[in-house]
Amino acid sequence: MSRYLIKNVNVIPILSEEILEEHDVLIVNDRIARIAENIDDGEATKIEATGKYLLPGLTDMHVHIMDENALKLLVANGVTTIRNMWGKPCNLAWRKQIANGNLISPYMYTTNPLTDGSPPVWNGSYIVTNSTEAKTCVKDAIESGYDQIKVYNRLTKEAYDALVKEAESAGIKITGHIPNKVGLRHALNSAQYCIEHLDGYIGSSMSEEAEKNKPEQSRDYIKTFSYFLEHYDEKIMKNLVSLTKSKGVWNCATLVVNKRGGRPSLTEQFLQEESMKYVSKARLAGWDPKTDFRDKTIDKKVEEYIERIVELEKLLLAELKNQGAKLLFGTDTGNPFVVPGFSIHEEFRHFSEAGFSNYEVLKIATLAAAEFMESNDFGSITEGKRADLVLLDSNPLDNLANLQNPYGVFLRGKWLDRTYLDEVLRDIKEMYAFENRWFQDLNPEELGDNYLNYNVIFNGNLTHKSRMKVNDTQIILHTSDGISESQIRCCVDLKNGKPVSYELTMFLNSLKTELKITQEEDQWNVEFIKFDGKIEITHLPANIPIGFLDIVNFLLLPEKIYQLNEGKNFTFEQNTLEVVIPPLVTKASVNAKKNGEMIELEYKAKNKEVTYRLWCDDKQILRKLEMDGQFGLSTISLVEE
Repeated sequence: MSRYLIKNVNVIPILSEEILEEHDVLIVNDRIARIAENIDDGEATKIEATGKYLLPGLTDMHVHIMDENALKLLVANGVTTIRNMWGKPCNLAWRKQIANGNLISPYMYTTNPLTDGSPPVWNGSYIVTNSTEAKTCVKDAIESGYDQIKVYNRLTKEAYDALVKEAESAGIKITGHIPNKVGLRHALNSAQYCIEHLDGYIGSSMSEEAEKNKPEQSRDYIKTFSYFLEHYDEKIMKNLVSLTKSKGVWNCATLVVNKRGGRPSLTEQFLQEESMKYVSKARLAGWDPKTDFRDKTIDKKVEEYIERIVELEKLLLAELKNQGAKLLFGTDTGNPFVVPGFSIHEEFRHFSEAGFSNYEVLKIATLAAAEFMESNDFGSITEGKRADLVLLDSNPLDNLANLQNPYGVFLRGKWLDRTYLDEVLRDIKEMYAFENRWFQDLNPEELGDNYLNYNVIFNGNLTHKSRMKVNDTQIILHTSDGISESQIRCCVDLKNGKPVSYELTMFLNSLKTELKITQEEDQWNVEFIKFDGKIEITHLPANIPIGFLDIVNFLLLPEKIYQLNEGKNFTFEQNTLEVVIPPLVTKASVNAKKNGEMIELEYKAKNKEVTYRLWCDDKQILRKLEMDGQFGLSTISLVEE
């Protein structure tokens, strides 16, 4: 049992602007046990806090978490509760580690994977096109342990309505974007629980006639934004806010990502910020706007339009406040130049500029999030609530900048003082300053000298490294991903050129998952040890040809390249293994042809269509690869060591 006694602290309970001056707060285990003057407890570790201020832990209700360092950065900035907005099995596994006290992290809520139409905007989305798929989606989300369902841009109106109906029946909330074919008014009338990024408001603040004729959403930003600005009607915006208020719909604004996204001209300025020292080189490379598919059509004129849209969003935010609509803080961290933890303080400044008082900001950052999650467990300093607290040197009601660099953080009753928080920040900064973690926890030495070593380029910069050894009986592949900080070792045993067994080990920071597939005479035996340690065993008919995990890693075996170099064209079907999301096997088709020195592969699978263009030298070693798909053009350079 742990006991802490905070002495003589100025308590900001958040339930009102009242400050309880020079009070004591007793924390037992993970709970606030008592708040009073002159508490005497001889067993408790005392923290002298004269002149300091205690408030509930902060929240960031729109994050994308892909590594454990991001969780630590949030805590170091006083964030003790988050809502992850693209759920994956690793998030559920991290949540169990958090609950067991094995991971320094905010308390984590998480949505399911993006729920989108067909084809989805992002690979890995949960696709819903009809009521049957909607029912399955909701069922899977609840059984997996996700807290909410996140809807996305390409859902049809019919699929959206089916999701709303199923979610309401099952008691799970719908949150997310406003799908293009649904529209803001329909989403509000459907009482979508929360709207992210103030999505849909500016594009719907126009007459019905203008909205009916507005251009399809595309990368032609000038056409889209100029139309929005030309037809914007403040009166209609206020009517939409009134509808929002009457329907009880929440908004998670994320102005910080709106301010930082689509700003190629500010890239160098962003890169000079202190917070960027806590971002890996691979991730910074992925944020390069020169080749980011989202930024390819953005020039100075588009940036001016974006800035005008953001200013209208601040007016919208002020109107939501004035009419008493429900608001949350979120940053969309994980997106370019929005650094975990640091970005929440910038979001606070944007709300201040929109007319929110310091107390209103603090209340949204704490109590509102608890109301949103329908929890009595956090959000205020009240006896019996979870001891997620921030201790500050100065009063944040006087200046929100006082929230930065807290004196210490209580994380579910665990005391993390300034020295500890500084050590966390220093370790992350040093890790990324001298980044060389390729193949950590793996053993590339077993590959010897006979391997293909290549670098994967994303957005024109290095983000991955891979090593692959290929011979007549075996493929061994090591990969290390600097964006999600994951590593994979995959060994495929071959017989007569066909895979007969697989062993895959994946590390994602402290998490580990394993996949073993072996072929018997009449079946494949698939054993999947999940991130949470659960074992899932599947048996598949032996006549199902299970291929490699990735089209590039498996199809480009020497014999296939040789066939292409001999001028032969071939078409065949290949099954690609789905490791994370059922069903296990998905059919894919590949059409290959040779054009001079270039080899072209047209690869089509469920929800994915990519064209690969490859160049090989006279030894059939790949020296260049381009992938042209729905996410734009990526280039891979390959060199023989």
